[in-house]
Amino acid sequence: MDAYEIHYGTSGFRFTIDDPKTLKSWNQDTGIVNLEDLPPFIIYRCGIALAIIANSNIDTNNSKNKFIGTVITASHNPYKDNGIKMFGSDGYLINEFWENELEKLVNCRTDFQQYLFDNMEKYNIRCSKDDSERVILIGRDNRESGSEIVKILISGIYYGEKVFGKVKFIDMGIICTATLAWCVRFAKVDQEDYYKNLSNNWDLLITNIKQTHINNNLDRGILIIDTAQGSFSTKTEFLKNSLIKLGISTQFYHCDHLKPINDECGSNYVMSKKLPREILNKINILRGYRCVSFDGDADRLIYYIADDLPKIADGDYILCLIIKCIANILSNYNTDELTIGIAQTQYSNISSTNFIFDIFDKLPINIKCRHIYTECGVKHLKRAINGFDIAILYESNGHGELIVNTANVPSELFYLSNISNIAMGDSVSNCLMVEACLCMLNLSIDEWLEFYKPIPFILSQLPLDNIYRNNFMNLLPKIVRYGNHIFSGHHKSRFLIRLSGTESCIRVFVESNNCVELSRQLEDMIRQTIANICYL
Repeated sequence: MDAYEIHYGTSGFRFTIDDPKTLKSWNQDTGIVNLEDLPPFIIYRCGIALAIIANSNIDTNNSKNKFIGTVITASHNPYKDNGIKMFGSDGYLINEFWENELEKLVNCRTDFQQYLFDNMEKYNIRCSKDDSERVILIGRDNRESGSEIVKILISGIYYGEKVFGKVKFIDMGIICTATLAWCVRFAKVDQEDYYKNLSNNWDLLITNIKQTHINNNLDRGILIIDTAQGSFSTKTEFLKNSLIKLGISTQFYHCDHLKPINDECGSNYVMSKKLPREILNKINILRGYRCVSFDGDADRLIYYIADDLPKIADGDYILCLIIKCIANILSNYNTDELTIGIAQTQYSNISSTNFIFDIFDKLPINIKCRHIYTECGVKHLKRAINGFDIAILYESNGHGELIVNTANVPSELFYLSNISNIAMGDSVSNCLMVEACLCMLNLSIDEWLEFYKPIPFILSQLPLDNIYRNNFMNLLPKIVRYGNHIFSGHHKSRFLIRLSGTESCIRVFVESNNCVELSRQLEDMIRQTIANICYL
């Protein structure tokens, strides 16, 4: 097991814990004996890494803030999975330098203490040992294994303190990932500060909407909200009290945080074109209603119309809605120049991109727009939109945000942007933003879904054990060539093949009017490749 290579994924480490009781028996002195030892081993080393980052003079993300943070979560993954996300002082995920150092640290199998001493200069450890200077915020979602993992994490922090100097850490308990990221960015130690801030900004936006859209329908009906039996499940009163101010009644489903997180519910479940179990059980009553599903740690969301086969407004639709709302606000705005950056990943439906370009063409010439495709993962989107006055980024999975970096915008846009969590994607604030945009544009969800007709697509996954990752990557260029041969002659068809950054699998994306057959052929070819790798 010592040769087992551990990879830092899209936003951190992920792993499966079949029996949380095994965590209690793990001893850091034994290292990795079998696969059950991997999760506690990774978490323990991450605790050490947090102590290193806290004591380092290297600015985590070019911020003078003294807070950093971490959340124990596997986001949208099944309830038996868990993982860890780590945040720099600006509330963003840790930067590339610390990502690389963290992966090296977790994979070190030699004399570990000597490894730490050898890297002291690279880590640029500060001389001051003021334990109040740096604060580590610790949070988790409500998975069964979470509380025990936090204990292991803290034991790693204690070890790191012995080597690098004291730090202060605060266990914030169960908390939404985006809430903790906000608390890190603004140096807050009580998650209620997040809700108070969002509530105040929401009230300002509501007042503005009522003043500027007096002819719009402010009776917005009922919104069905699925909280995925996750981190936000105990905070539903906040959305209930907020949305009623916009004339929106709410009904909440999958709110029992003692039940398994993401189990037959949540945004990822809906993306597979299935209704959450509790909504499906009431489909005769709820058919046709506007619905939204969060994921387990509440950093992404998906809208849809309840039906036997739900009509889905994914992250691409949310992005287009926000852009259309902003374009409407800016259509008659006189300014010297504004720059708008819009970032999507390669999973984004090409029809959504065409819709965005149509909006670009109708904007005043003093507004300069740029569209950017990035690799998958919100960290790549974030890096792509630096330097724009207005930035909108969204993944198809419903993870995204609006960022306004200038005061030179109309009040409507200023108030709208203030409810966005600029630290990271946030189900709660983005739900409010979607509802505000629908109201400002006076649109129903049916009208929203008519923005464009998506090209049919299939996103599937094929299991691949982590020990074969490097073998697969070596063969990927050859696999892509075979894929190009399969797709030759198929107009407006494309595919993507990539290793998942969060799970032990290969993701296969096919976008085509003939996606079912092309996906079948592509998957068959990849399965044969995997079989050959495993045989070797």
